[in-house]
Amino acid sequence: MRYLLSILLVFYLGVSWGQSLNPKYKKLLDSFPEKIFDFAIKKTNETKSFCEKENIKIKYQSDSYLFVRAPLAWMHEQSTKGNIPHYQFDVNKASPLADSVRSTRNIEPVHSGLGGLPKGYTGKDVIIGFIDYGLELDHPDFQDVNGKTRVLRLWDQEAVTSYGYYGYGTLWDSTEINAGSCTYNPTSDHGSTVAGQGAGNGLADGTNKGVAPDANIVFINLDLSSGYQARIADACDYIFKFADSLGLPAVVNIGVGSPMGGGHDGNDPYSEYVESLLNAKSGRIAVASAGNYGGYGNYHLRGNVSPDTSFTWFNTADFSAFGLKHGVYFEMYADTNDAHFDFAIGMDKPAPNYGFRGRTNFKNTYNNLGVYEYD
Repeated sequence: MRYLLSILLVFYLGVSWGQSLNPKYKKLLDSFPEKIFDFAIKKTNETKSFCEKENIKIKYQSDSYLFVRAPLAWMHEQSTKGNIPHYQFDVNKASPLADSVRSTRNIEPVHSGLGGLPKGYTGKDVIIGFIDYGLELDHPDFQDVNGKTRVLRLWDQEAVTSYGYYGYGTLWDSTEINAGSCTYNPTSDHGSTVAGQGAGNGLADGTNKGVAPDANIVFINLDLSSGYQARIADACDYIFKFADSLGLPAVVNIGVGSPMGGGHDGNDPYSEYVESLLNAKSGRIAVASAGNYGGYGNYHLRGNVSPDTSFTWFNTADFSAFGLKHGVYFEMYADTNDAHFDFAIGMDKPAPNYGFRGRTNFKNTYNNLGVYEYD
């Protein structure tokens, strides 16, 4: 089978198991070789025993993956030696995303119990966990009528201390927040906006209530740097376990993300783990922002390869917002069982008169996993 992609200017091929040739990965490796990151590695008895032997912290596991913390250089070295044959690490950074739910959903009727609802729903006796960036703890909308905080827990993942089970960040409880001993100092107000939309009680001005004004709040100040997907999984794990300790249902709102990297099909290791959390018991919901990139067009494409040669056409685009040159950027993802086809990259002159400008030789996808190309 042959699969031809005709494009202009720039081509990148990247897969999660072959980070070593990715320029972003290489830059991290050169700059922060000893920094500890979070990884998902394919679970086998051999890899589990090897990690335990090497004193590598295994945070938790799903059916297919072990979720570990390890120095970047160590992981790269062990992968090169074959001791860790398959691992996933996301080099992309996250960015805060926006939301318009209040203006597009019938919030007031839900609060009032209208429209056939048995009663009004305001979030009472529910935990809402916000995975975001920047929360103004002193804002009246996040306090009760007595001026006490509604934030039961705040986990600042960026803090330099080491929070026990997960191994990074600082955890603050409501007692410390009310006592003024919490030293969390946000550098953004994005999380305040999102938490206000989700759970603000309107005490600041008496009118602007959120979707669940009576909910209990847990806020995770996400470390947005590379590897953020693993920290989102940690945050979900913490929020649901904390809610369990109180015997309450929980909703997790993920207000950050990135359109770059990954298959975006819900089959990555961290999605698998969060799905396992949701399936473990009732009373758990996770929602995520759709993103701020609607104006970029259809930049996620899924297709099936036919037995005959097929062509897919792409135009160049401005990727400066992602730190890339104007051109075409590709990361191709497929299940390894399906990745047995050939591909080539071509260039065509579209106007004023069409003209074929040439193409690369056909290459086998499976045999080129992890290969990075620039043309």
